[in-house]
Amino acid sequence: MPAKIIICGRNRGKKFKYLKALNHPQVIQAGEVDDIGLYFSAADLFINPVEKGSGTQLKTLEALSWHCNVVSFRFGIRGIDPEETGGKLQWAENGDWASFTLLLLMAYPRKPTPDHFLNFYNQDDITREVLKRMNSL
Repeated sequence: MPAKIIICGRNRGKKFKYLKALNHPQVIQAGEVDDIGLYFSAADLFINPVEKGSGTQLKTLEALSWHCNVVSFRFGIRGIDPEETGGKLQWAENGDWASFTLLLLMAYPRKPTPDHFLNFYNQDDITREVLKRMNSL
């Protein structure tokens, strides 16, 4: 199955130096982009190989909101219930590259993200709920 990998993001510093060395016609280094939605809308799959950091991985939520299938390590799904995604979010244990690679191969075809997931993680609904709880204090 032919594919292209588009790498978006800051990707600066020594720890990302290896990305610059990826010189292949199927790898596109887009760098920082003004509208990530354009890339998500064209993508079939969002790959999130992040294994450490902090907080919820908002890029995973955003990819799901654009109906991308997602393959991630466990770290990249923190704060997200995979059961709510209708099978669109697949994950491997951190560092298990063999399982991660198999999930990449099985991540097709693209299908819409379930409405109940989009509604549950909708920022307007979350804000309303937070305000409601704050007002009840």
